[in-house]
Amino acid sequence: MMRVGIIGFGFMGRMHHRCWRALPDVRIAALCDPDAAALQSGGGPRGNIAGASEAVDLSGVALYTDPAELFARERLDAVSITVPTHLHADVSVRALEAGAHVLCEKPMALSCAEGRRMLDAAASAGRHLQIGHCIRFWPEYVKAREIVTDGAYGRVISATFRRFSATARTRRGCWFGDASQSGGMLFDLHSHDTDFVQHLFGLPQSVCSHGDLESGGANHIVTAYRYAGGPLVTAEGGWAMTPSHGFQMVFTLVMEGAVVCFDSKKTPTLTVYPESGEPFSPPIAAGDGYEHQIRHFIGLIRGDRMPAVISPHNALTTLRLLEAERESMAEGQAIEIKEEIIGRKCQQETTVCGWPLSVCSWSLRCDPDGMARALSELDIRLVNLALKPVFAENGAEYLAAVRRLAWPLSAATIGFFHEDYTSLESIRTTGGIVPDAHWPRSREMVLRAIDLTVELGAPFLTLHAGFIEEEDGTAAQRVRDRLTLLADAAGEHGIGLLLETGQESAGSLRHLLETLRHPALGINFDPANMILYGKGNPVQAIGTLAPWIRHIHVKDALTARQPGQWGTEVPWGDGEVGQQDFLQALHKVGYRGALAIEREAGDDRQRDIGIAIKRLRRE
Repeated sequence: MMRVGIIGFGFMGRMHHRCWRALPDVRIAALCDPDAAALQSGGGPRGNIAGASEAVDLSGVALYTDPAELFARERLDAVSITVPTHLHADVSVRALEAGAHVLCEKPMALSCAEGRRMLDAAASAGRHLQIGHCIRFWPEYVKAREIVTDGAYGRVISATFRRFSATARTRRGCWFGDASQSGGMLFDLHSHDTDFVQHLFGLPQSVCSHGDLESGGANHIVTAYRYAGGPLVTAEGGWAMTPSHGFQMVFTLVMEGAVVCFDSKKTPTLTVYPESGEPFSPPIAAGDGYEHQIRHFIGLIRGDRMPAVISPHNALTTLRLLEAERESMAEGQAIEIKEEIIGRKCQQETTVCGWPLSVCSWSLRCDPDGMARALSELDIRLVNLALKPVFAENGAEYLAAVRRLAWPLSAATIGFFHEDYTSLESIRTTGGIVPDAHWPRSREMVLRAIDLTVELGAPFLTLHAGFIEEEDGTAAQRVRDRLTLLADAAGEHGIGLLLETGQESAGSLRHLLETLRHPALGINFDPANMILYGKGNPVQAIGTLAPWIRHIHVKDALTARQPGQWGTEVPWGDGEVGQQDFLQALHKVGYRGALAIEREAGDDRQRDIGIAIKRLRRE
C-alpha cells in the first residue's frame, strides 16, 4: 500500500485528493495546510471545477499545519505539493530529503535557480520529482500531439493556443494576485501553453511577448515562438475575463492536410477538419490530465516502463521560457533562447564563443569518481556520457555512481560490444545497428539507453548507425526501418537520436535524413571521423548537414597515407580540421549546441583534452 501525503489543501490540493483516493493500493495518510480550521472541517467545497468543489471526508487522515512536523512524524512514499508557487522549492526539497517521491504542482518554481535546487535535491535523494504540467496529459492535447507526430497530415504550418480565465476578477486579495507568490498570470495560467509549445515543437530560437502592463502586472499576454523554418506558433493568455465568460482553453493547428481544433467550451471539444472528407472527432482517453499525471507518477515510482511525458528538466526549460517571455515584455523586443544544457547554465569559463564545453567521458578512461576528479582539474562540468558501461559486468555500480554525481549532460552515447574497430573493413561489417545477427541485442540496448538518457537529463542519445550500403536496396531499407523504430522511441521520450558522422559522406547522410524525414533524428558531428574514414572535408560538410547538427565532437585527425586504411587521430589543433575555419563554419550556420571534446588515442588523454580547452579558449 502506497502511503501518500498532500501538502496544501486549497483548490488544487483537493483535486489531487480526488485523484489519489480513486486509485487502488494507495492510502492518503496525511494532509498539511496552515489553515487548521479548513482541515478540521474538511474545508467545504472550493473552486468551480468538478473534482475539487465537493466537501471531502478526512476521517482516518493525520492532519498537520507544519510540513516539518509532518515529515518528522510520517513515513510517506509520495507527496503532492500544492502550496503557493513561491513555496514550491522549499517544500519540495524538504520532502525529497525526507525520502518521499514528489509530485509538485506547476510551475516548478518562480525562478530557474529555485528549479535547479529542486532538481539537484531529487538527484541527491534518488527520488522521482514530477512537475504537474497536466496539459501534457490532457486527453485532447495528447491526441493533438499524436496527430502531429504521426505525420499523416504532413507538417504543421501554424499553431495557435489560447487560455483565458476570470482569476483577476474573482480572486482578488488572495495569493494568486501577488506576483511575488504566484508569478502572476504569466507563471500561473500562461505557463500551461508555454510548456505544451515546447513539448510539441521543442525549444524555440526566440520568444517575443507583448502584454497588458497598465494594471501593474501582466493580466494578458501574446507570445510568438520563433522556429527556424516554421511552424508559426503563438500563444495568448489572460485572466481578466469577466465571470460570465469564465474559463476557456483553445488551440488550432493548421497542417498541410488538415486543421485540428480544440475548444473546451464546445461539444465535442476536439475536431479534425481533413483536406478531403468530412470533419470528425477522434477518440480520446477518458478522464482528465490531473488523474492521468498521477497515474504516470505512480508508474515511475513503481518502476514501470513509462513514456517520457514530463521530466524535471522539461519543467526547468519551461521556467527558462517564462523568464524570457517576462524579459521580452519588459524590454519590448524578442529574446533569444540559447540552448542551455538541460536547465543548468554553464559558467562563463566553461564556454567558447557562447558554446558550452563538454568532455566525452570515455576519453578519460577511468571510473566515474576518477572522471569527477579529472573534470574538476579541467574546470569542466558538462559531460557527454558513455552508456555502454551500463551494460557491462559492473554496470549497476557505474550507473549508481553516475546518478550520485549528477553531472549535467550535453548528450549520452551508446556503443555496441560486437563492434570491431581493428580496421576499416572490420568496422564496416560489425558497426552499429547494421549486423543482422546482433540487431535484437542492439535494439534492446538502444531502447534501454533512451530510457536512461531521459532519466539522466540528457537531450540527445548519439550512436554510430554503421555503414549503410545503398547499393543493396534491401539491406539499406532494413537499416532505415531500424532507425525509424529507434527514432520513434526517442521522439516519444522527448529526446533526439543523433547519428555520428564518419561512416558515410555528408551527401549520403543528408540523403538518408531527407528520406527518413524523422523529427527526432539529427547529427552528432565529428569532424575527425570524416578524415579518419576518408569521407570528405569536414568544414564543407557542416554546410551540407547544418539543418540536422545538434551536437559536436571536438576531435582532430590526419588523412591516411594509403587508401583503405585508418587516418591518424591527433590532439585538437594538430590535424587537418582547422580550428578557425571549423568554428567559423559553425557560427555561419547558427549552431547553438555544445562542443564535446573527444580523445580516443594517445597516452595522456587528459593532458590532450586540456590542450584542446586552452586552444579553443583562444578564439
